[in-house]
Amino acid sequence: YNYSQNQTASVLSALFGTENTASAARFGYVWNTDLQFGSINLADVGALQIALSKEGLFDGEITGGFYAQTFKAVKDFQQKYDIDATGFVGHTTREKLNSLYTK
Repeated sequence: YNYSQNQTASVLSALFGTENTASAARFGYVWNTDLQFGSINLADVGALQIALSKEGLFDGEITGGFYAQTFKAVKDFQQKYDIDATGFVGHTTREKLNSLYTK
C-alpha cells in the first residue's frame, strides 16, 4: 500500500474528477484560503502545487501537503511576480494565482 501515491490520486480526483493528469491541461482553481508551511488542505495545496508546476517552479509529487519543496516554489513564484517572497500564500499571492488560474 503506497499511501503517497493513493493520496496523490485522491487529490487529482478531487480537483479534476479523474485520476488522469492529462486533465490538468484544463486546470483552473479559485484560492480563497491563506496557506502556509504545514498546511494540509489537500484541494487548495494540491491546486497550488499544480499551478506552481505549470509555472515551472515545482517538480515534486502533487500531494496536497505544504512542506519544504512547496514552500520554496511559492517563494520562487512570489519573486517571479514581484511579490514579497515570504512563502506564505496570503491575499496578494492568492490574487495573482486567481488572476492566472481561475477558469
